[in-house]
Amino acid sequence: MEEDKKAQRSSKGKFTTNAILLLIISFCIFYLLTLPSFHIGTVTITGNNILTEDELFNIAQIPKPYNVLNVNVTETEKRLKRDLRVEKVTVTRKMFTEIVINIEERKPICYIACDYGFLQLDKNGVILTAVKNVKKFNLPIITGMVLENLYIGDIVNDVNIKSMLEYLAMLDEATLNKLSEVNISKQDYFLAYTTNSVQIKLGNKERLAEKANLTKTLLQELSSKNMKVEYIDLNYATPFMKFK
Repeated sequence: MEEDKKAQRSSKGKFTTNAILLLIISFCIFYLLTLPSFHIGTVTITGNNILTEDELFNIAQIPKPYNVLNVNVTETEKRLKRDLRVEKVTVTRKMFTEIVINIEERKPICYIACDYGFLQLDKNGVILTAVKNVKKFNLPIITGMVLENLYIGDIVNDVNIKSMLEYLAMLDEATLNKLSEVNISKQDYFLAYTTNSVQIKLGNKERLAEKANLTKTLLQELSSKNMKVEYIDLNYATPFMKFK
């Protein structure tokens, strides 16, 4: 009986020792896995064309080398949403070792003059950046109006500008790059100009989607056929082109 009791005590002692060792080992492993400098997992970024991966890591405050076990997806998403250049973002965790960041960026669509230089706008009229001068416009410039007392992060609400932003937003990138200017100096009568100095008479705010589609189609035709045109009139249901 005495030997059985000793055996039981010995068995319990070994179990307790093993349990403590296992607990210590588990704690050490957990501690190592959660060290910020311990690289674990992957971060996948999709949808970014303007912002670089390094810029997004910096905005999200994810240091390199990163440990995805330390990344709080909710806080990461909040940080990214606060950046003006990000229109929409979702941050999700796949399993335990992968984080997926899906970005929809605010895309610059035009410039417009202001009282201290030029403002760059997105399709919603959000001011993305401001510069004193632009050596070369890689986007169309809205002329005929100079904005005042507006700064980065503000939203332009002028109805004529809003209409032209709507028109420009419906153009694909190739067509947008062919436009150099949109003039809104005349009330409810808008003009666009291509980089080849072709005038496009857009007229009023009506049928903007149709006019955007016609702009794309006709500019493609002019380019493919090397046609010389003085202006294109989109005021009517059937567009008119005056050849040189």
